Amino acid sequence: MAVTDHQVFISFRGADVRRSFLKFLEEGLKRGCVDYYVDTKEMKGEVLEILLQRIQESRVILIILSQNYMESKWCIKELLEATKDMKGSRRKVIPIFYNVRVEDVKDNWKLGKQARGEEGEEIGEEREKEVKEALRTLTRHMGIRSAEYRTDYEFIEDIVKEVQKVLTSIKMEEKMKASGSTSDRAEGEKHDMSFMRSSNLVTQGEMPETTQKVNLFGITQRLQKLQEKLGMEYEYSKETRVIGVLGMAGIGKTTLAKKLFEEGKNKFHRRMFFEDIHKISKENWSTELRVRLLEKFLRKKNLTISKETTHESLEKELLESKVFIVLDDLSDKEQLEYLLGNRKWIKQGSKIVIVTSDKSLVEGLVDDTYVVPGLNEREGLACFCHHAFGDNKANSVHEGNLMKLSREFVDYARGNPLALKVLGVELHDRDEAHWESKLRKIKQSPSKTIEDVLKVSYDGLNQKQKDAFLDVTCFFRSENHKFVTALVDSESRKGRSEIKDLADKFLIDISGGRVEMHGLLYRLGMKLASQPQQRLCNHQDIIRVLKKKPGKIIISGIRG
Repeated sequence: MAVTDHQVFISFRGADVRRSFLKFLEEGLKRGCVDYYVDTKEMKGEVLEILLQRIQESRVILIILSQNYMESKWCIKELLEATKDMKGSRRKVIPIFYNVRVEDVKDNWKLGKQARGEEGEEIGEEREKEVKEALRTLTRHMGIRSAEYRTDYEFIEDIVKEVQKVLTSIKMEEKMKASGSTSDRAEGEKHDMSFMRSSNLVTQGEMPETTQKVNLFGITQRLQKLQEKLGMEYEYSKETRVIGVLGMAGIGKTTLAKKLFEEGKNKFHRRMFFEDIHKISKENWSTELRVRLLEKFLRKKNLTISKETTHESLEKELLESKVFIVLDDLSDKEQLEYLLGNRKWIKQGSKIVIVTSDKSLVEGLVDDTYVVPGLNEREGLACFCHHAFGDNKANSVHEGNLMKLSREFVDYARGNPLALKVLGVELHDRDEAHWESKLRKIKQSPSKTIEDVLKVSYDGLNQKQKDAFLDVTCFFRSENHKFVTALVDSESRKGRSEIKDLADKFLIDISGGRVEMHGLLYRLGMKLASQPQQRLCNHQDIIRVLKKKPGKIIISGIRG
């Protein structure tokens, strides 16, 4: 990479993040069209100066503070260089707290013998003071913390958004300076922007243009079908439509919704992509959701929007223009009711899209639904090869064992784009032996990243639903629907069906009169079922329990 080609420098400890988190972060930055510099070869000695030069040339510096970050003299030097002379500097620093507490970074790093100077000597008292001060400076700013996210995937998505936001801010600041219009107040605030905070990463308004330049496999047909359901194929459509976009975790619902928004936003004066709604605090969402939406649409009206403001009280102003709204990752029906109200405020011709993994949340509130299908074999292979081989090689790997293995990974993922991407990234630049080993491992237990994403849906179930999911996994996959319902729902309260609940949440599928389950969810379920050993799903489990000779054990079921 040429000296001037990067906007972002990533400072990290290879032993902590190189094989997992860093790969996915790089992929996220690529998707966001962010140019970055990362020391991929762990260069030594005389090229330290090159790394420090790269830091000086960068607009944004991501410092990934992980468990062993401060054990590396290289990381210490990068940290000091990044935080040096920040006042008046054009550089912005974003601290990333990865699997560490902020308190650990601030007070408890053990520099001592583990952190050594350039020639191997202990760091002196003065240098140690500099390092501790740099760390304390970082921790005075919130940064972005992995502990606040359910999965690494969501964590990385927000890091990329924050980087894009900072780069946009820098560009605007430079334009103002070039035009000589920078106010005294803006000048005074410049120093505060040297460290960027992540106080609110819920995106409001329009998606950044950079999201348009992404390799989207199989998107064209899906986008066309969704546009047809919304009536967006006609530019001057006067029909108001509310559509639910549904599907299992990782199937591409949000990706499709973003593409839809990019394609259609210019047809509407008022438009909003309300992302990651589930991240808003449960204590405040009842009013916060509505206030944000009203502020976005009426910001030019010089109106006062408060917690008491409702759609009905501003109905006249709202009815002036059609709206295009995407509500992403909805997890509570009440959220939707608060956001939309009685719908009388929505001008004819408006379009509203609700993205969720739970069909029951939109029942009775939408005009139609679109269930996002998985990728077919051709699309899945193209997606996997793109991530596993890169753009330059993906089209040239047509034969040999790697292509055979590629097809096996595609078969394993069963059309789930997130799984295909995760597997492709994990296998990128690895040898054939590693591919074969990986394939054996994932057939026994899902990849951790994939498991984390899928488990979010499981964790959201109540206890009866969890029991039903594990029972179907162990004993009733591909069994007759009525038979399974009669057994699993036998103790449910009247009028409630756990089997229907699981189908609504896309954890099972009722197809051809049988209860089916996606292969990724099946493997997750088998892993979860084996942990308390209440369900004995195979011969090995039965033998293992019998050998323990327990005095008493509760068994929910046995499959021989």
